[in-house]
Amino acid sequence: MADTIEESKDDLSKALEKENLDKRIKNLLNTLDAILERNFSGKEDVENLFVRLEHLQELDKKVYADYIPKVTKCADTIIDTLQNKPDRSLEEFNADLKKLYVFSEIPDYNKPLKALQEVDKLLIQFIENHPEITQAYLEKQISRLLKTKEISTNFNDFVTSKFKSKQTKEGSNAASDNKNLTLLQIADNKIEYGKDGVSRLTFENEKWIFKVFPETDSVIIASENNPAMFVVLQWKDILEKLENNHFDEVAKMAKENFERENSQKERLQAFDLPKDQAISYFRIFPAEHESTISDTLQGSSMLVSTLMSRYPNLQNNPIIFSNNPKKDLADALKTAYDKGTRFFYLDLYNHGSEQEILFKTPLTANDIAEIAHKFPDAKFTISTIACYGGGLRKGFIDLFKKNPDLKTKLAVFLQSKPNIINLAGIQKGESYQLKAFSTYYYSFLMQALQKGASYGKAAATADEKTKEYTYGDPEALIGGELFVQTFSDTSELNIA
Repeated sequence: MADTIEESKDDLSKALEKENLDKRIKNLLNTLDAILERNFSGKEDVENLFVRLEHLQELDKKVYADYIPKVTKCADTIIDTLQNKPDRSLEEFNADLKKLYVFSEIPDYNKPLKALQEVDKLLIQFIENHPEITQAYLEKQISRLLKTKEISTNFNDFVTSKFKSKQTKEGSNAASDNKNLTLLQIADNKIEYGKDGVSRLTFENEKWIFKVFPETDSVIIASENNPAMFVVLQWKDILEKLENNHFDEVAKMAKENFERENSQKERLQAFDLPKDQAISYFRIFPAEHESTISDTLQGSSMLVSTLMSRYPNLQNNPIIFSNNPKKDLADALKTAYDKGTRFFYLDLYNHGSEQEILFKTPLTANDIAEIAHKFPDAKFTISTIACYGGGLRKGFIDLFKKNPDLKTKLAVFLQSKPNIINLAGIQKGESYQLKAFSTYYYSFLMQALQKGASYGKAAATADEKTKEYTYGDPEALIGGELFVQTFSDTSELNIA
């Protein structure tokens, strides 16, 4: 009898669980239907659709699979509309490119990326036909960018939050807690917190500003009188310097870095893209949609147009959306190479780690070198927005030692140091999010090129201006030499 009662309870529990699951699925389907009926007209409809589809897949794979054709049918209509839109502003182009990229999340559905390539082509044509609109748009975007000196984060509060986070994860420890409290008191005694929200330390009559970015453990310490004189350190290293009264080492790093950059500036400015031969330009984006990377689509189109205007011999190619960039790039380059092209510009758009650029099949410096060796008489300019430079700096420096011939084949432009993340522009009046259409570096590179600067001079300007806004500190490898060198990297200065 008891067994029968328990079995009945179990059956009832399963029935209630199934009923609850059915209700959740029904509610999800109703929400999805509402999005489709609106033809994705709501501001967040496209993003919300795929969040809910992912949830539906988790609840019931069969219901999910049965629903996908309905999504695809609706997407077909929207994509056809976007692809054939007669008139668009730059803002509308931006929204449409991002929407098409999101649609690529529909499984086994290639139409969005092909349509994106077509809309990108239309955007480039629009920019070519309306250069004054593009320049005004770029000026407007840059005017809205937030400078690091306008970002207020109390260094002591930041460190306190780090200690609390560690305590939550690892538990309280008396010795560790007392040590942390001592470090906080030292920092509090040495750093002034002004009414303007800025953290300052005075050393030998010079004021140094501490700038904290919540999404990284790095802190920029810059001269208040000369923001280009700065160094980026981990917050733990800063506490150690303060504890041991070694802030003189921090100031020395910043000053020597500044002096070294100035000494290299003219040589960086002397670099240029060729004007007497065809340049084949390739942009590579991940095949799988990623929201942060999608923010750079419009900016990448504007950069292509700017480069084509400055260098009429530069030929644009359709965006490559790839999960395996080593293979796809080699194939695309061979086609251009067989037609006689001997100079290639590779623009790599994706996240990065300290070792590689994070495509589904990662791309490394060694992969790029292997591609370059397939075309023995060709030269390459390589640029990437990847955080940490995608590991390319160290990767190429090691390769230059083993294969000196690579030094004359490759010029590499990186937007952040090997220990630093890269940032898209932060807009005034917005929370700390990646909001702008381009990275700081590319915004200033485009602006300088539009004003007639050569590529090397534009790169030098972009490097200089970027440091007024963020801690990224771009760098370059040209002719085997590492440009825009930081003091802490002296072990890599001699790479011959």
